[in-house]
Amino acid sequence: RNVNRIEDVAAVIYVTASNTIDIGIQRLSGRVTLLCMCTGVVGPTLLPYWSAGQLSGIAIGLKGVYDNEMMMAYGVNVRPPDGGNPRVTYTKLEGEIPPIPGYVHAGRGKTYYAALNLALTLMVLAVIVGNIAMFLAERQRKASGGRA
Repeated sequence: RNVNRIEDVAAVIYVTASNTIDIGIQRLSGRVTLLCMCTGVVGPTLLPYWSAGQLSGIAIGLKGVYDNEMMMAYGVNVRPPDGGNPRVTYTKLEGEIPPIPGYVHAGRGKTYYAALNLALTLMVLAVIVGNIAMFLAERQRKASGGRA
């Protein structure tokens, strides 16, 4: 409603697994607030845009989902009722951002994050086991006089 120019939009949020945001940054940077949620593969290519201030916010991969869930549930720089340390802190922000009222923290990002870490651990173990097997096979080949 009441949008006649791109500058009338509060923000443009890209949710992408590709470089489509590059075109948005080229055409819209400085005219509207740009935000992005992207895959872990695309994320590193967007960090220079965030560092330069062309992106106002970026959530990269599963860690970004987890971080968003935490901010929605606990706010940013908000101390809990018991006076302890905030669950989510951001030192570059003066003040605080309250949690979203009524948001129920299902913890899906945290659940998926645990599964991702388990899968990555299994991958690293497979590489280690493969290297050990290769080393032992080469050792056996040399011990048998170079015959395969």
